[in-house]
Amino acid sequence: MPIELSAPTTPVLGHSHLITMSVAPKAGHPQHDYIMAQAYELAQALNIITEGYDAYSDFVPALFPEAPADRVIDVTIFFNTLYYLDNLFGEDTLAAERQDLKPALEGLQQLWLTGKPDTSVPPILKQLYGGMLAFRERLVAKVHPAFFKSLTHKLFLHLQHALHPADFTTVGGYISSRRWTGGMDATLALYDYVYENYLPDSLLVDHPYFTRMQYVVNLHPTLSNDIFSYPAE
Repeated sequence: MPIELSAPTTPVLGHSHLITMSVAPKAGHPQHDYIMAQAYELAQALNIITEGYDAYSDFVPALFPEAPADRVIDVTIFFNTLYYLDNLFGEDTLAAERQDLKPALEGLQQLWLTGKPDTSVPPILKQLYGGMLAFRERLVAKVHPAFFKSLTHKLFLHLQHALHPADFTTVGGYISSRRWTGGMDATLALYDYVYENYLPDSLLVDHPYFTRMQYVVNLHPTLSNDIFSYPAE
């Protein structure tokens, strides 16, 4: 049975009907195999498959079990591209020669905002750019410019912190940085996209209770991932 999320002292004025969650177990996406086959074909064409592809792609349909397959395929390409970036240039990558090829944030922003790639970049970056453009093309054809702007803000906060991790000396500093390196703000925004149910800024940005809830929800999977993967890293 759905459980309404509301705060006894700070109600989500006018929007509580939009926010529900269920404690019932969820089945996987009924078109999981089709989605994965289509996404793999696209990833191959874009040449953004790296070691561990299956591990970081297979979970995506389960995040959106009731969403239209075409939109889940779009989002799978988005995740594939971000994992491609992380596998090549992330903080866990030790290859110094790759770090020298790390893309400039300004170049990625120009690509994303204009849809025009820089053809002079090395092949390893052309593949990254191709993945970003493939998702961007699908996105701009289906969403309102306001959502594109909102997702862009969250995406580039993630990329800024992922490409240039902040130095920190305290647990609080680590948590503040991890909020953005984890990429959960952009991930949760994609729920709006796949289900075509766009929450307004009056809720996402302006409501103090909801913004605090977003902060906690975004940190939970990120820090949980750190704890469970600690022995491997």
